[in-house]
Amino acid sequence: MIYSKDSITNKVVLSVYCENLVSKDLFSKSDPMVVVYENGQEIGRSEFYPNEPNPVFMKRFELIYNIEQVQKITISVYDIDNRSQDLKHHDFIGSMIFPLSELFSQPTLTITKDLENSKKNKSQGKCTIIGWFVKNEKQCFNTKVIGTNLDKKDLFGKSDPYLIFYSKKADDSIWFPVYQTEILMKTLNPIWEPISIRIHKFVGGEMPNMIKIECYDWNKSGKPDFIGEGEFNVQELLQKDKFELSLIEPKKAKKKNYQNSGVLTFTNSIITEEPTFQTLFQEGHSISLYVAIDFSSLNLKWSKKSSLHHFDKEKRIASFYQIAIRNCLSSVQNLIIDDPIYTYGYGAKTTKGNQDCFSLNGKENAGIQGIESILMEYETALNDEKNFKQVLCQSIFPCLDHVVEEVKKKSQQDTMKYNVLVMFVRRNLRKLDSVKLKIIEASKLPLSIIFVGIGKRWIKSGDDTIDCFLPFDLLNYGYLRKPTKKQIPKRDIVNTVFYDSYHDLSSFEFFKKTFEKVPDQMVEFYRQFNK
Repeated sequence: MIYSKDSITNKVVLSVYCENLVSKDLFSKSDPMVVVYENGQEIGRSEFYPNEPNPVFMKRFELIYNIEQVQKITISVYDIDNRSQDLKHHDFIGSMIFPLSELFSQPTLTITKDLENSKKNKSQGKCTIIGWFVKNEKQCFNTKVIGTNLDKKDLFGKSDPYLIFYSKKADDSIWFPVYQTEILMKTLNPIWEPISIRIHKFVGGEMPNMIKIECYDWNKSGKPDFIGEGEFNVQELLQKDKFELSLIEPKKAKKKNYQNSGVLTFTNSIITEEPTFQTLFQEGHSISLYVAIDFSSLNLKWSKKSSLHHFDKEKRIASFYQIAIRNCLSSVQNLIIDDPIYTYGYGAKTTKGNQDCFSLNGKENAGIQGIESILMEYETALNDEKNFKQVLCQSIFPCLDHVVEEVKKKSQQDTMKYNVLVMFVRRNLRKLDSVKLKIIEASKLPLSIIFVGIGKRWIKSGDDTIDCFLPFDLLNYGYLRKPTKKQIPKRDIVNTVFYDSYHDLSSFEFFKKTFEKVPDQMVEFYRQFNK
């Protein structure tokens, strides 16, 4: 947990699966996703599965269990209809509610309940929660997998294979997905990137006796083709320098002379201890914070009441940007200690004439000490109408590029510093291809990038409703790693949140939502690049 380095006692993990979900779509089955809440505050969302009434979710939900507190957990299931993060744009299927203490008082640490919907009289399906306490958080299962002679599934080309790893509790029959490899294009002999899975991510929180693997052929449009599956004993795998597993396709296995649908070879299989977010700090690593603010005229002139930058100090009316900056960053000072926050703006002409990227304090060193000082510089800039003119800025790219170059220089001198860039944006995303390439380049650096969308995401334009922030969805890790891309990021470094969707959260809760990916991203950088 990024927000408390001392609250690791009683960390727990929840896994979720559903059965017999009702269909919310007229001509197909629902596309379910689960959202988990603790005492009414959202703590995470799962992936979604198209046309699947019995989803078993890969997403693990981690939280702190305090036996002395009442922690009401709500599991809500939605049918995903579009790319919006706003749950109002999706169909609610149903929810289940239980105190966390009830789950951990069960001998099996498992609860199954009906999904209820106040608008419906009958069950909307069943939902099962499995919980466990986190043990051996530093331990990882590592291996490298090579495929040989996989079945050809594409009519006019080779397969585009990927693997999904599964584990289960010893006394259960449900296999839970725990890891998915990247997709490799047009090959029957794939060599996947080395695999590292935290042991506490496995169902039950300990290294399982058995692991199942399924191999699929990815399709650009439509359901992936199943190539084959196999199970292996983990201890046997770890004892061998080289371990081979035949992939079997059950339907083909009935045919005469069938041997397999390909072979997977495992090498370099080992259990290691890897750093955690907490141990990185204990070893002397720290975080440096960068901030960029969109002043462009897309926000409207700040003196207009409809402007996202409009504030009135006498009437104590804060601008949307002021509120978001305070709520997003107020708790982060516990992480950066006494370091300055390097703060930039774009979308305005200043005395230095640089509208693409300028230091908010007007100095060569953009460091500002503390959130309150940033807000003071923000007010000063907007009040200086003679030397500060809002303009129509074309792209976030110059500011992003500047910070990436700064991090590149600093990381050569200080390998113990990790960096986080928070960009408060309206919708300036021209030069999208350049932005994508810069993010791919930055994935090799000690850097995370957070886009905080300001203002309404959905606006009316004639008869249409436009998503102002749709281009930012194209910067997420899943999209940038699509197999059709020639260049892909080395790791996940982007998180996007839209303040309008979470404005009712407390500043502490919004901070958690905004920075939720940073711990894993930081750990993955030091694990992957051995810094």
